[in-house]
Amino acid sequence: MKLEFGTGSRFGRLNFVNAKKIVDYAIKLGINRFDTGYTYGNFKSQPLLGKCLKSVILNSRESISLSTKGPAKSEEYIEYCINQSIEILGCKYIDNFHLWGPSLKDLEKKIILKKLKFLKKKGLINKISVNTHELNLIKKISTGYFEEIEGIMIDYNLLQQDRKKYLIKIIKNNLTVFAGT
Repeated sequence: MKLEFGTGSRFGRLNFVNAKKIVDYAIKLGINRFDTGYTYGNFKSQPLLGKCLKSVILNSRESISLSTKGPAKSEEYIEYCINQSIEILGCKYIDNFHLWGPSLKDLEKKIILKKLKFLKKKGLINKISVNTHELNLIKKISTGYFEEIEGIMIDYNLLQQDRKKYLIKIIKNNLTVFAGT
């Protein structure tokens, strides 16, 4: 199990000094994975994270892992989000891109997945995952049906025990699990 530091909307409300202290402390504790989203915190969280990690990104990019998200609106918008994230974070690539909120129908059309596979081939992203709350989509992804999808981000807490059996399938199919609340 690896911990990932999430920089959601609340992170975007921090001033730089406090945000930098928190990020530096996370790194000191050995946390080197950071998750953000292009729109998080009214577009403030991702730039703040980039500013906090600037020296690490410039000097030892391989020592950290950056994840970001983009909504499953269209293949053009996804590419836009990835390019914006790369620019805002000041890096050359994103380690893991979470496709945010796709429907099963979106994924079965394969248009968005083909675009993500192309962006991966270009070196803009290393891994493709899906961020979903829909149990039917979790079920389908857990089978390994979508070869392009390498991971899944789901809500998982004590009240959502119905997801446990799918987590086991996800792991058996060599997919990465990103669990949050």
